[in-house]
Amino acid sequence: MDDYKNIAVTTQGEFSIVTLQATDMTGRLELNYTERELIDYVRRVRPKRLIVNFSMISLASSQVINLLIKTRDNVLFAGGDMKLCSVPPQIREMFQITKLDGTLFKIHDTLPEAKAAFEEAAK
Repeated sequence: MDDYKNIAVTTQGEFSIVTLQATDMTGRLELNYTERELIDYVRRVRPKRLIVNFSMISLASSQVINLLIKTRDNVLFAGGDMKLCSVPPQIREMFQITKLDGTLFKIHDTLPEAKAAFEEAAK
């Protein structure tokens, strides 16, 4: 069992689901600790299908995008893919403004939709 404080990791079949645990991702310390844990997990486990779940988050700074870019780079380097789910509208707007929603990041409304998107891409 991984001993993480800022992320909760579950495995459902071939999916690695990382739920960000902070409700507020605007503080530098929170972002740094979350980044360390997330990158550590990705480098150790090398998940093929990673879903980052935002269901607990209510606030986030634009720095969360940097955290996710680093995570995505590590996932791709390991031969995997990554999707985001349950991103609140005010946070998703950051991805839309930066034109990263649908390009660099595939964002889905729910966890089942993110899983289904992986399945659809495999066909």
